[in-house]
Amino acid sequence: MKIIIRFMLATLLLPCLAKAQDPVWVGNSEIKEVKIFQNGAMVTRTAKATLNPGLQEVVLDGLSPYINPQSISLKGTGDATILAVSFQQNYLVEKKKSKEITSLEQDLDSLSLRLQQVKNKIVVLSETQALLQANKSIGGANNGVLVDEPTMSSFDFSYVINSNVTWYAFYDIKVKDVNSPVELVYKAKVNQSSGEDWNQVRLSLSTGNPAVGSERPFLNPWYLNFYQPRQMYSLQDKANRMDMPSAPAVAEGAVMSKAEDQQDMKNVSVIMSENQLSSSFEIQQPYSIPSDGQDYQVEIQKHSLKADYNYIVLPKLDADAFLTARITGWEELSLTAGGANIYFDGAYVGESFVNPAETNDTLEISLGRDKRIVVKREKLKDLSGSKLFGGNKERSLSYDISIKNGKKEAISILLYDQIPLTMQKDIEVKVEELSGGEHNVETGEVKWKLQIPAGETTKKRLSLR
Repeated sequence: MKIIIRFMLATLLLPCLAKAQDPVWVGNSEIKEVKIFQNGAMVTRTAKATLNPGLQEVVLDGLSPYINPQSISLKGTGDATILAVSFQQNYLVEKKKSKEITSLEQDLDSLSLRLQQVKNKIVVLSETQALLQANKSIGGANNGVLVDEPTMSSFDFSYVINSNVTWYAFYDIKVKDVNSPVELVYKAKVNQSSGEDWNQVRLSLSTGNPAVGSERPFLNPWYLNFYQPRQMYSLQDKANRMDMPSAPAVAEGAVMSKAEDQQDMKNVSVIMSENQLSSSFEIQQPYSIPSDGQDYQVEIQKHSLKADYNYIVLPKLDADAFLTARITGWEELSLTAGGANIYFDGAYVGESFVNPAETNDTLEISLGRDKRIVVKREKLKDLSGSKLFGGNKERSLSYDISIKNGKKEAISILLYDQIPLTMQKDIEVKVEELSGGEHNVETGEVKWKLQIPAGETTKKRLSLR
């Protein structure tokens, strides 16, 4: 299958309604720029052609089969006027099936192609007639002068590819040490199988997605009615009722009115621009993206961001201490959700996920486990147990939490545990000891903010009944 764009044009001055000439085929148009959306892309090309005087049809081929015909835009330079533009798929280049089928399909497609050309010319001739009438106003001996020499014209045209082109964000997050800022490398992985190779072209990446549409949703009336359960019959019951006069039928699924869902809710130089709907990153260095469906990495931006470093431990769930970076100032970077590779002190430590939509003013990144911080959570048997008082049962729980700093420098650490929440009025929870921890009575979370000198151990106790 070959995708072609046809357009008819004429020189500005014509002596009469000239007969259209053989088409000029242009198969070497050059891609100037590609704007990649999260689903789809807009391609801008340029082409040159030598035009003869009179009506001339120009055919641009070698394009993607996924073009949105409504998105085609064409403009030209030179002494010519574009009269009409059409888009079609030429199936004559498909692989052969059988001789009979191929012959019939070729005849059909050839006739369809000729029919389309005739329709195009009908449109062109009417517009050319209007053009000739306008040329009469020039007057004098040169009225309707025909250009004698062939002219070179250039054309810029663009179109949107609806599918088979995507990009998504991913990040490299690099930390030298806890006294240095975070280096955030914003990258994109681009893949496309549009049917056309992009060789050394200027790319721009947009966070917009025209494929999802721009029409806002509308609410339809939401009706409620009483639930009417459907009576169930056994096979014997049904057999016994077959000869009885039937009651008015009720269609299955119509026994209850319900709210119907009528509408689905639907290190490279970079110039960033924003509007109220999306952000765009114009990559200054040319890139090559073949049409092979593989991921190709494009670097967007690098940022040095201020961060506060803390260790976080949740010994009830995990005995390791996790180093985290709380990054501020990220809101102005137009980040999108994506995976992240984490590096600390030049070494790869794992993967994480950046999702700006789920954060507030601080972006928290986990940098990995530090085995030099030893954490233990031990249940105290002497202070734990159960007792009966009349018809009531009382249970006591006590835990000692110890944290040893095996590093050569002091650390800041956030220790988390929890107090259970009761869901029954007959169950009562009393906090006996928290060792200075902050208790959130709504969530049950207990938090300690600790500073532990190098080589020392800190202990906290949590008791409840």
